[in-house]
Formats: sequence, structure tokens, C-alpha cells
Amino acid sequence: DEDGSGGDASEAPSLAPYLEAFVDPYEVDPKLPPPGRRWSAAEIRLKSDADLQKLWAVLLRERNMLASVKLLHERRKTTMPHPERARMTRKSMAMIKVVLGERQRSAETAMRRGDLLTKRQRRRQKALAAAEGEHGEAVGAGAAAGAHGG
Repeated sequence: DEDGSGGDASEAPSLAPYLEAFVDPYEVDPKLPPPGRRWSAAEIRLKSDADLQKLWAVLLRERNMLASVKLLHERRKTTMPHPERARMTRKSMAMIKVVLGERQRSAETAMRRGDLLTKRQRRRQKALAAAEGEHGEAVGAGAAAGAHGG
């Protein structure tokens, strides 16, 4: 309608999808079961990097929503339902950082020990393997023996 009352909802874009990210589900339905617990390091270690990225995005949205709800309740001078959710969300995000740090240190250690090869090292190994296949001899072994005075 031209007067803005009623009419087809598909005519004008709605802000609802944008605002839903800031609506506390416990405000909409107070009968929801209590929130769960935070993520443990053991659970996070089982996740792939892609899954951790998705989990981080979910936790970030939750953290932002909870910050908005907390501010709203402070202004209203009311009590936020299940305020412990903010702490659990922060702790879960911190645990993701801990696990990613462990993975980074593990990769660095493996690189120093030689367990992980750089791209250049992998290319060189492939080239040596291809050369061995063409000549029917161990090119790498011959080169290594020559380098050691053999």
C-alpha cells in the first residue's frame, strides 16, 4: 500500500534479516532450555581448520548479539537472561586461539625437524624422482655421493 500499512511484504526490503542477528532467542522464547556449555580444547582439537573458521564466525555473531543484549538490558535496568553465555562464548573463542597456537607451534617444530617440506623442497623431490625415472638410476644418490667426496 502507498500509506505503508499492510500490503505485500515482498514489495519493500525488510530489515528483519539484518536485525535477527541482534535478537536474543531467550527474549523471543523464554521457555527455551538453558544454554549449553563452552567448547573444550579436546573438542576443538578434533575440528578441521575450515570447521574452526565456521565456529569462530558463529561465536563472533553470538558475542556481538550478547553485547547488544547486555547494553539493551543495562539501559532498561533489567536482567539479561542467562548472562553466563557471554563468558562461555569468550572462553570458547579463547580456546580456539589456544588450539590454533598449538597447531602453529607443532607445524613450526615439524618444519625445523624436517617432517614438513617447503614447496621448493617438494618440487625438488619431484624433479629428482622424475629424473630417476627417466635415467633408471638414483640421480639424487649419485649427486649426494659426489657431494660427500665419494
